[in-house]
Amino acid sequence: MKPWLLPLLAAMLVAVACAQAGLHHASFKSLDPHVLVGLLALPPYAASVWLVLRRRLPRFSLTTILIAAALLRVGPLAWTPFLSTDLYRYVWDGRVQLGGVNPYRYIPVDPALAGFRDPDIYPKINRADYAPTIYPPAAQGIFAAIAAVWPSPMGVRLAMLGFEALAVLVMLRLLRLAGLPRERVLLYVWQPAWPWEFAGNGHIDAAAVLCVGLALLASARRRQGWAGIALAAAFMIKFLPAVIAPALWRGRGWRMPVAAIAAVAA
Repeated sequence: MKPWLLPLLAAMLVAVACAQAGLHHASFKSLDPHVLVGLLALPPYAASVWLVLRRRLPRFSLTTILIAAALLRVGPLAWTPFLSTDLYRYVWDGRVQLGGVNPYRYIPVDPALAGFRDPDIYPKINRADYAPTIYPPAAQGIFAAIAAVWPSPMGVRLAMLGFEALAVLVMLRLLRLAGLPRERVLLYVWQPAWPWEFAGNGHIDAAAVLCVGLALLASARRRQGWAGIALAAAFMIKFLPAVIAPALWRGRGWRMPVAAIAAVAA
């Protein structure tokens, strides 16, 4: 394989991400241009995946992959979130928790929460006038921790990038345990949607990705109790990770399901 091919594909993906961020900076009110430009990332991403799966890569390829992954997240992080307003609810939930209020008890417009309102976060909370928070307890713990350190949209986004970075380290370890090339982490880190989901939108799913990775790692090391606890943490961040429970268990005894159920109950 030509040594310049992977860096070229990386540059193309970074250019698309910068163009998408530039559209937001230009104050486009419709998301259509953002989506259309984003489609340009699919051919270089598909080519990169094909190279990683089918070709022997140069020695510096993993470094190239990780540097490009970091650059892909710079553009989405640089601008105010505009694809989703979920992280404003995260900040709000963390704020009311630190104020000693159960976030499941009141909707944001309730007069009982009037003292927590401000001009920056409160007006941007989605479904503030009719929906209580939907996020499970482990997610709420994360929101409270972020609120204690940096209660802002940028604080949430940086925290999610931190979770994602740890998840990538876990993925690299899993690839090594499986005897697969570590360069295959490209399939995740260059996927065009993730920079916008985590660096841009600050979605809590990044923490769930980390916990799923830890559950897989613990299972690969035959530490079924820890696998159950990590899976429970993922489930209590976003409910979707429950679908991998049968694959993790596969009749390996009682430790994983009992640990998972106990952790969820706690």
